[in-house]
Amino acid sequence: MCARFALEFAGELPESLKRALASPLLLALADAVQARIPSVRPTDRVPVIHGASDAPVVEPCAWGLIPRWARDATIARHTFNARVETLAEKPAFRDAFRHRRCLVPVSRWIEWTGPAGQRTPVAIAPPHGLGAFAGLWDSWRAPDGALRRTFTVVTCPPVAAIAHVHDRMPLLLAPADWPRWLDGRPSDPVPDPLEGPYAVGAWRAAAKPPARRAMEGSPRRSIATGDRSLEGASGPAPDSRLEERTGSALGVEPRRR
Repeated sequence: MCARFALEFAGELPESLKRALASPLLLALADAVQARIPSVRPTDRVPVIHGASDAPVVEPCAWGLIPRWARDATIARHTFNARVETLAEKPAFRDAFRHRRCLVPVSRWIEWTGPAGQRTPVAIAPPHGLGAFAGLWDSWRAPDGALRRTFTVVTCPPVAAIAHVHDRMPLLLAPADWPRWLDGRPSDPVPDPLEGPYAVGAWRAAAKPPARRAMEGSPRRSIATGDRSLEGASGPAPDSRLEERTGSALGVEPRRR
């Protein structure tokens, strides 16, 4: 399960990414990380990378996938995570899995751990402080005619290095697998999550920066987006009741209490 993450990265892109990625994806990543968002929750807009790996597009999308067939936007409350085991089967995700995959740049994500009533947030950072989740995206036409682009984060069983934190993790892709994910067909095996090394430690709330609006327009432009700060270290874990009401049809990742 993943219900909080951040995109904060400054300076040169890590050498490991420069070696592994072709120029188009490197340029797209460099564009996306300019957003510098310390706190991302479901419904927030963040830059994602979609399209073919040799011609990627950077575009702001809202977290919580709304399939193009949805009657209204309320489904997004339950579709911010998608289980990798059922992507090809669940109505909310299977068409996007076939045709609309994306990368979600990330510098860390938050998981809540500990006994019920005493859960505390833990920050987990990918190697070298920057990576990308496997994601799916879609476009939905609202009743007022507005076109909304949304995405979901794919989740999977955790790698050994962080299994003590939570029994699920976002599918963090190895850099060499980024093109494989974007260009993959439904019959192709889904890449395994990056083994690490991960940085795991206590999390502290970031100060809320000045609000900034996501920029609409052509790809390759810098994207700035608003954010909401997370709860502090003593704040509550995400409410699990919404996901418990969805049923198995959506293939949604349930939140742990």
